[in-house]
Amino acid sequence: PNYTGQEDYQSIGAGINNTLILNEKNNINYSLAFSDTVYNSNSKFPSANESNSNVYSSFVRHNYNFSNNKQLGSRLILNRTETLKEYDTYYSKGISLSYSQIYPIGTFNLTSTYLENDYEERESFISNKILRSDESLVTSLSLSGQINQILPFIRTINSDNSIFYSLNLKNSDVSSNIVNYDVERNFFTISLTKRLNIDVTK
Repeated sequence: PNYTGQEDYQSIGAGINNTLILNEKNNINYSLAFSDTVYNSNSKFPSANESNSNVYSSFVRHNYNFSNNKQLGSRLILNRTETLKEYDTYYSKGISLSYSQIYPIGTFNLTSTYLENDYEERESFISNKILRSDESLVTSLSLSGQINQILPFIRTINSDNSIFYSLNLKNSDVSSNIVNYDVERNFFTISLTKRLNIDVTK
């Protein structure tokens, strides 16, 4: 039974990712990926398959290591999303800048990503004249690491350092030439992850 009240879907993908080490301070990372998502249509969601999509994504990233615990990164992004709804098919291009630093309490990361989305078809039931174009700026702050780093007394129950924490604050600001898609949102998430170590040789 579908208790979530949302469409069921299957997604498969494939990709390559590689890093070229230029020297002690510089390296280049690149990636190419493809994913295919298929939604299940049924009596409750008869048109779910209209959300089927193919996504082609790529990026080239340059990392500069100031030291063993400080890194600055810049990334060029080019993506394409294709859907059965032609007005939801678009190219996405942009740039992302990031800074990360390791502290005794965890790893701090600041990332800012700017993207331009150019759609190929007009969304006729919203506007017959305007071809949608969006600009988005997403900025996130995060701190993550082992829970023992911020709560030392937890070591008594986490002696194997298998519990991890993550704090994330994100702002998403989308500007569009169609007011329906002009939106700004803020997110704050906290997560704990328990890693299980299984020895398959026993």
